[in-house]
Amino acid sequence: MLIRRRVEIIRQLVSELGLTLSVRLVQSTENHADVLTRVPDEWVRNDRLVEGAAAMDKQDTAEPRIADVHVRAGHPVIRCTLFFARREISRLVTRAEVHEVVKWCDVCRAIDPAPVKWQHGSLGVTGTWRRLAIDITHHSGHAYLTIVDCGPSRFCLWRQLRHPDGDTIIRQLKHVFYERGAPVELLCDNDTIFHGRQFAAFITRWGVLLHFRAAYAPRGNGIVERNHRTVKVIAARKQCSIAEAVRLYNITP
Repeated sequence: MLIRRRVEIIRQLVSELGLTLSVRLVQSTENHADVLTRVPDEWVRNDRLVEGAAAMDKQDTAEPRIADVHVRAGHPVIRCTLFFARREISRLVTRAEVHEVVKWCDVCRAIDPAPVKWQHGSLGVTGTWRRLAIDITHHSGHAYLTIVDCGPSRFCLWRQLRHPDGDTIIRQLKHVFYERGAPVELLCDNDTIFHGRQFAAFITRWGVLLHFRAAYAPRGNGIVERNHRTVKVIAARKQCSIAEAVRLYNITP
């Protein structure tokens, strides 16, 4: 179909512009494009692949070299790591070898430590700042209170906590509520801080509905967990602070 379409385009140009064309078969030996792209036979012989396989067998395993490629590439996913490994090491690198390297990478496990399949569901709402998802996460030895808007903006706030206790969290939430207003609903996990009487009294005082997440369920807190992963990936790849990573996250469409 592609050839027919191109031939039909040439026919239309001939009929519309009144062109006179002559068709001649060009042999491969006379085709300059074939000459420029032709390579010696020994470059593509199978015995070179066999030699490459033997070289990899002598090294017992290619995982250290794959790990080095994975680190230098910025800890990408399996598909990208496989591409770089086959380009820099050998075309014989398998996906299973790359999967083992990425699976046991400490940096990747810190960014995305839960490679499990979640049930499909939606936590998003149509209104902005109507439902907020909050959680406590850790990065580089520091604790952060994360607040993510479940509305279309997906705006996030990260506040560093000197002490991840109830008083500090309530103080940070109070500053956010005074600045941006209180939401209608608040999603959080089953941390003991969020189940405390002091936190419950604070939520009741502001008239906010509190929902606790259930693991592996659509009504979980997947929005804030995905935000943790994205911000940490930005900080790792850009080698910047959490504040700069949050700013880049908020300005990215």
